[in-house]
Amino acid sequence: MMDIKMEAAIIFEPFLPNALRRALEYAGDDGFVASMPQLLHTRVNADYDNIIWNTWFTSNSEESVVTMPQGNRVIVAVHGGGIFASPERFERVYRASVDRSSPEGWTRQYAGKNTDQEARDVLQGKLPNGSEVPVYPFDEFKQGVANLPMRYGVILDFELARQSTRGYDLSMC
Repeated sequence: MMDIKMEAAIIFEPFLPNALRRALEYAGDDGFVASMPQLLHTRVNADYDNIIWNTWFTSNSEESVVTMPQGNRVIVAVHGGGIFASPERFERVYRASVDRSSPEGWTRQYAGKNTDQEARDVLQGKLPNGSEVPVYPFDEFKQGVANLPMRYGVILDFELARQSTRGYDLSMC
């Protein structure tokens, strides 16, 4: 068994688009910015006195609420970089009008707004930068995906997510 060594850095930056920009620069072409599953995996494998347990982290994961063509809503969680994977796209949210009716900017829950095209595309794993990621229905993902890539999406029914305990524990669903 090969022992793989990783080098990590914590980027402190109050303006999130700049934090993402710095993290991507640090990662370079051969590295990555950690997603929520990667941070959780690291916690599980770290001693409790490790900084991973007592520091806040912003992960490279995002959730979008998308209305399907049939009218039902789903959550598309993309891990490893999704619609807001580029600092420039993320910054558009910060620079948009604060008027809640603005097509860009923040929702009432302070989530970044997606365009209709971005919402349609992310359902198929297509991202604004031209890259594509595999997208798994939640039921398939829950059963386990062999050789799960570092960057992927999961589609979950919005009502199922609302019924889950604290919004995160889907073991009872």
